[in-house]
Amino acid sequence: MLDAAKGVLSGRRQAFEVLSDPPYNNIGLEGWLQTELIVSLRNQGYDVVMKDKVARDCDMIVKISDEGTELGIELKASTTADYSYLRKAFKGHPRADLYLFLVKHDKVKFENFITTLEIEGYIEAHHVIDGWVVMIVKRQA
Repeated sequence: MLDAAKGVLSGRRQAFEVLSDPPYNNIGLEGWLQTELIVSLRNQGYDVVMKDKVARDCDMIVKISDEGTELGIELKASTTADYSYLRKAFKGHPRADLYLFLVKHDKVKFENFITTLEIEGYIEAHHVIDGWVVMIVKRQA
């Protein structure tokens, strides 16, 4: 799943840089990310379901097995290095299975964010590409 998100980010740096400039900060970014991620996941053979996403407290549901295992994914994206905005996903959507984040990279803020995640009982995987971070976070089992 992280590879699908990485594929969305790759080659899009120029678009993110434009959206980083006021007055365009974050305009439609999460909707765009959701659309691109759906296409990427479908191209990789995943079934993406939008029905019942509100009941599951997430932005999308991805079927990850033929047995019907589903993951509710909450998306957050920011064209600034606003890691506090990402943390709102945990309180706002506590029932999501995974959190997928796209955010501008700031080394110190990102390291602090990772430390906070570990302290609060989350695990993560991420890629930093051209000054942007794409990451998946979940609660430790």
